[in-house]
Amino acid sequence: EVSNTGQALGFLAALALGGGLGLLYDFFRLLRRRLGVPWLAAALDLCYWPVGAGVLFWHALEAGGGVIRVYLVLGLLLGGGIYFAVLSRWVLIGGERLADALAALRHLALRPLAWEEKKRKKFPFLLEKASIMDENGIE
Repeated sequence: EVSNTGQALGFLAALALGGGLGLLYDFFRLLRRRLGVPWLAAALDLCYWPVGAGVLFWHALEAGGGVIRVYLVLGLLLGGGIYFAVLSRWVLIGGERLADALAALRHLALRPLAWEEKKRKKFPFLLEKASIMDENGIE
């Protein structure tokens, strides 16, 4: 038997877990969008659904005394619904901006390497002279 307080706390935890699963789903959605690998959607789904089922099972054991109770499932669904109705849009926008910022930082960090490669292709004779100078011990 679960007390009224235990039921209320279990319901609130189910709301939070539903929102957390929604956040995880949006993270996977951002990965699918940004990486654009065709098989990635199936792979992420294979990761997501066992996690979701495991979270529901764990929560049923902890809060429901080992029984999947209707109020826990409703709390999970309601938490996910509230997340997708209120927060998902903003999380996706923020995630896209963060991904853009990280891509720009990566571009800036790799720019000297790209410039060096371009220089090597454009002026290969400079590298030949440098290797000859190194072999003769001239610096």
